[in-house]
Amino acid sequence: MIFDFLVYSFNSLKVRKTRTLLTMVGIFIGIAAVVSLISLGSGFQKAVLSQFANIGTDKLTIQASETGYGPPGSTALKKLGDEDFEAVKNVAGVKAAAKRYIRAAKISFKDKTLVSVISSIPQDKEGRELVLNALNLDVVNGRFLKSDDVHKVIIGYSFFSEEKFPKKINTGDKLKINNFEFEVAGVLEKSGNPQFNEIFLLNEKDLEEILSIKDESDLIVAQVSNLNDIGRVSDDIKKELRKTREVKEGKEDFNVETPQKTLESVNTILNVVQIVVIGIAAISLIVGGIGIMN
Repeated sequence: MIFDFLVYSFNSLKVRKTRTLLTMVGIFIGIAAVVSLISLGSGFQKAVLSQFANIGTDKLTIQASETGYGPPGSTALKKLGDEDFEAVKNVAGVKAAAKRYIRAAKISFKDKTLVSVISSIPQDKEGRELVLNALNLDVVNGRFLKSDDVHKVIIGYSFFSEEKFPKKINTGDKLKINNFEFEVAGVLEKSGNPQFNEIFLLNEKDLEEILSIKDESDLIVAQVSNLNDIGRVSDDIKKELRKTREVKEGKEDFNVETPQKTLESVNTILNVVQIVVIGIAAISLIVGGIGIMN
């Protein structure tokens, strides 16, 4: 009986050559699409995780708990202060530490004003090297900021390549940030992170001047001496900050983010994306299978 069915099926395939060919092509396309979808999902996950790995797994990010929307730490009710920064620097196992500002400011150029993100670069050698290594930024035009530069700015690639103002901004141009005049020293190379393409980088003292900042920072980046001690160093930083900020354990008004926590969060999101992609591929297989059976 089974043999008869096989003979009948084989003869049907020979008689209906066009239908057989089209069915085979459909099967091949379906398999290729499924493999491509799964490969793309897996490749996307590896690419994103590799970008986080490039930032460095030996760095901790400390910021005050936020109370609303805005750049990290800038909307906190009680911001990190100089005392907090010194406490982090003096924790055993911390190789280097740097404080950062990430704020919004008015940018004026050629009679047009818009609000954009400005960020600081530390001027001390240790903090400067730490931040530049973590950000992994380079300039495509002009030069990068020097530690002794005054009222110089680095612009994101979008302002150089697009007419966000009546004219594209180039090196040597003068613009105003919160009514303070700055000269463009360089242009950041195009980044895969859209935030870096629309940012203005200033030296720390210049940013403190134009925003009248004293005794505060939006976030602190700390590099550990030994990667194996990152958990202990993180706990010691929390202990010291509880002292300087006079808060009890469990009532902290600050966060200490380790690379492992960040990677776990990102990995969870990417796994969901991967499951969705596999689900789409499975649906394609089921629809294709029903078509073949028909």
